[in-house]
Amino acid sequence: MNRRKFLTLTGAGATGGVILSSPLFSQQLFGDGDRLLPMPTSVEALMDTGRITLNASKGKSQWHGQGIDLELVKEGNALGAYVVGGKKGIQKVDMVWKMKFSEQAKYLGDHWERTYGDVGWLPMNDFDIRPWYFMMYDGTQTTGIGVKTGPAAMCYWHVSPNELRLTLDVRNGSTGVRLSGRKLKAAALVMRKGAADETPFDATSRFCQMMCENPRLPKQPVYGINDWYYAYGNNSDEGTIRNCIYFSEMVTVPSNKPYCIIDGGWAKPENLNGGDYSQVTFNQLDVDERRFKGMPQLTDRIKEEGFRPGIWIRPFWALADDPNNITLSTKPGRSENTPQRILDPSIPESKERIASYFKNAIDWGFDMIKHDYATYDLFGLWGFEMLDRDFTPNGWHFHDQSKTSAEITLDAFRVIREASGDALLIGCNTISHLAAGLFELQRTGDDTSGREWARTKKMGINTLAFRLPQHRHFYDLDADCVGLTTQVPWELNKEWLDLLARSGTATFVSASTEALRPEVRKAIKEAFRYAAVEQTNVRPLDWMESLTPSVWSFDGKKVRYDWDSV
Repeated sequence: MNRRKFLTLTGAGATGGVILSSPLFSQQLFGDGDRLLPMPTSVEALMDTGRITLNASKGKSQWHGQGIDLELVKEGNALGAYVVGGKKGIQKVDMVWKMKFSEQAKYLGDHWERTYGDVGWLPMNDFDIRPWYFMMYDGTQTTGIGVKTGPAAMCYWHVSPNELRLTLDVRNGSTGVRLSGRKLKAAALVMRKGAADETPFDATSRFCQMMCENPRLPKQPVYGINDWYYAYGNNSDEGTIRNCIYFSEMVTVPSNKPYCIIDGGWAKPENLNGGDYSQVTFNQLDVDERRFKGMPQLTDRIKEEGFRPGIWIRPFWALADDPNNITLSTKPGRSENTPQRILDPSIPESKERIASYFKNAIDWGFDMIKHDYATYDLFGLWGFEMLDRDFTPNGWHFHDQSKTSAEITLDAFRVIREASGDALLIGCNTISHLAAGLFELQRTGDDTSGREWARTKKMGINTLAFRLPQHRHFYDLDADCVGLTTQVPWELNKEWLDLLARSGTATFVSASTEALRPEVRKAIKEAFRYAAVEQTNVRPLDWMESLTPSVWSFDGKKVRYDWDSV
């Protein structure tokens, strides 16, 4: 069943009051006194040599096979999943629970990194896999099942009418990890049964809070300006200061200064190949002197105009003179259009190079660093491609094969965090469950646009609505910019700007000079007033029926947006 047909047939109200005839899912799964998943019915493992079935030991909390052990340990409100292996490569461990799931219920899933306008309360069979966690609303209660943030495995769920399956992907690249006797805590399994009078939004928010016990959050709401959606890389120091001057008159809360982010385009080109920018690589340690005179001088000017400077970095790119022995091998299936070599973060020298990008930005005087492309550069696929095929192309592995891909990525993220000091970090195209607790902000959706409204509607509104329960629980949400140009009708962008500012999430405006008419400046000034102060009790009301909700509640006040008014 396709999504539109499903949403039409269910006809649920704004609070999700659809009546289902199937037995309550929560009664099938656990009683009121038990908040843990039961022990699985069976356990399998995929080794480099093939698939095997693990045999349960007495008590059924341990399973053993050919060179691999799995143990589940009760740890507070979670079940710790521990994997022990030898020299044989372990790729995946599958736990299977035989239990009933309602085909009439609605399911809300997550993504590996960003969403792509495609998440919502949808049928059971909408996605083959559900990364990290999922929520289920059966008409009476909302139940969440997932893993806590910071796992050592890439974890995903598969739900079918008679079975629940959790896969712990412990591969190293596309090959099995070699644990050599090490006991790996792959994940902490959690579940939560919502109260009967609890809305699906509240239940999802509280489950996100349960999954991430120690989020790292900004001390104040984050808002400001960004140059990407009008410049698209054709930026400059003069344009940056001009923007600061224009927008400074729209700032009305001096106790919370806005940010000015210099996005892609500032870095010095390398290997230009006769001016062919489809083959250009960039030096993340130096600026393009044709358009930027010097970063320390620029950050000083940004601060003089009342803004906090921020910069965009692609941290897994190697420099032209970096040796090949610190980079990843070419991965089959990766786009052949970019010649850039990718640093292998399992190698100490590569981690030093990654750290140097962030330390350099701090030395230049930046207070915020937006880092991008981690998932694509390391694994060769976009997040949406990972939902209907494997997480990464075959035929490659990291240099250090004793750690899982999740461990190596998490370690690289920790390097980034340490190198950045007290600067705020925005992860874009970073793996969400590994970013939570390390980065203050996360770009949770694919790019909006300064050229076409349809893209902003699809990507921005969807990710704001359906990942809003993660806000302040995993990180501060960044649903991406309001791209204000003459190419997009102001009447539509005005609605998006108002929603974003009132949502309490990060609010960035990316505006061309010609788009800043008096009425636009007035609206931005009002939006910045909202965005600078913490907003609470915000939720989409029609998110059970629409992938781009238009009815929202702000502290109990209902506001309706028209996303197609032009």
